[in-house]
Amino acid sequence: MIRDVQNITHRELIVYVANSQHPGGGIDQNDVMSFGDLLQDKAPSDIDLLLQSSGGDIDVAEKIIYMCRNNTQSFRVIVAESAKSAATLIALAADEIIMGYTS
Repeated sequence: MIRDVQNITHRELIVYVANSQHPGGGIDQNDVMSFGDLLQDKAPSDIDLLLQSSGGDIDVAEKIIYMCRNNTQSFRVIVAESAKSAATLIALAADEIIMGYTS
């Protein structure tokens, strides 16, 4: 499905969906390495981040924003359902936010 979306939008798609039912399911330090792996060795391009999170560590959100902004020409966030707290900061740092009826 990710490839299908990328073929339609002509942009890289990163998906971050946190398990809001799990106590440790928010944005945390473990996410920095994952985002780094996804962005490593890529020429700056247009990136979409499909985001679903109930929040988490603000400092980690800032680092993720920095990483995404430095590896993109255009950074767009797609809010699946909710982007609370630290996830809100990530969305607000984007060039564009896309939200649907249920977002």
